[in-house]
Amino acid sequence: MKAKVRTAAAAAGAALFGAAATAQGAAPVGEASATLAGLVTATDSGAPGEAEPFTWRLSASARGGVIFENQWELGAGGMLAAERDDPGRDPRGGRFGACPPAVAACPQVAGAPVRGFVSGAFPSGPAADEGVRLSLERAYLYARGGWGEVSVGRDDGVGQRFSLTPPTILAIGGGLDPLVDGTGFGGVILRNDLSGQSAKLAVTSTRIVGLQVGASWTPELEHEGLDQGYRDRALAPVAFSPEDVVELGASFAHTLSGGLDAAVGATFATAEDGAGRPAFSAMEAWSVGATLGKGPWSVGAAWLGNDNGWAAGGRDYVAWGAAGVYRAGEWSWMLEAGASRDDLPGVDVRSLTVAGRRTLGEGVAVAGGLGWREASVPVVRESSRSDREDGNLAAFVEFSLGL
Repeated sequence: MKAKVRTAAAAAGAALFGAAATAQGAAPVGEASATLAGLVTATDSGAPGEAEPFTWRLSASARGGVIFENQWELGAGGMLAAERDDPGRDPRGGRFGACPPAVAACPQVAGAPVRGFVSGAFPSGPAADEGVRLSLERAYLYARGGWGEVSVGRDDGVGQRFSLTPPTILAIGGGLDPLVDGTGFGGVILRNDLSGQSAKLAVTSTRIVGLQVGASWTPELEHEGLDQGYRDRALAPVAFSPEDVVELGASFAHTLSGGLDAAVGATFATAEDGAGRPAFSAMEAWSVGATLGKGPWSVGAAWLGNDNGWAAGGRDYVAWGAAGVYRAGEWSWMLEAGASRDDLPGVDVRSLTVAGRRTLGEGVAVAGGLGWREASVPVVRESSRSDREDGNLAAFVEFSLGL
């Protein structure tokens, strides 16, 4: 599979240099940015994983190249990220409950514990225990013209790019698609990401009359990034291993009469299982989302469904989330709610967040609020499986700095 990536990269490189050789009047273009965010969290009770009082994330990205008189732009981009997340996350979820595969009613594959691909949750096995994580999240070549863009290399897949999720005022916190977690519960995942940061070939169109479409292909998961995939270690839980990942996406955005901004997006992704375990077959995932905004307010909702690649069916991951944001000068306010159900490890998560944010200067902001999380997790009592409800109320403060 890696040979396929090298071949695609060589072809893309040849196309870039070929176009550069035939073009005249090249002018350099580029952009760069960096963001540092920290999250301080205090909870009132225990959680499926230990709460982490301080988490943070730093990311820096750059993109640059040349643009020619024929309006073709050729170049390269990259992103480096580092974070200190909850050590119990793996990285999305972690160990929830206590349901060893030796008990027949507990989730297992050939006697080994099983992990939900999207949620990252598993009911038995060693918990992650890692400190600061560093990752080259993106490193790609691109060619952009009037009709769209072609890129090859390590980057987001089309499923991730076109997943339209509810609005937020938080940089890394909250309960919907959180980049880090201070509560020990993980979060509700709404982005349709099967391919992580693995090398891929992606094609996206320009937005024409509000419509944009895209497709990407990832041969194998050779690098899943900080927010995707479990950590390889002894006795790790069994999980679906995607290869030949195909992702499709479409979005439409339009300003309606009266100044109402509306957007809707949908994605589809499919993958084959590269591990060859009979318990898994092809994986399919869908997502839809919509947002509305006018003046100081915006609202949105999204839904994600993934069949976990389970050959027998009936072990899906399903999640929904909704949020509303109101902005008044330097202040912003948000209410968000969501829930997920992962029938593979048997873990359900519910989340409610209320937050406010104050802009202090150019790229500098502080936010704070309350978050309620609850999880239904499988446990063993007297040699039989039952469900236990875990929950906590967390107060948090988030600092963010854009460079």
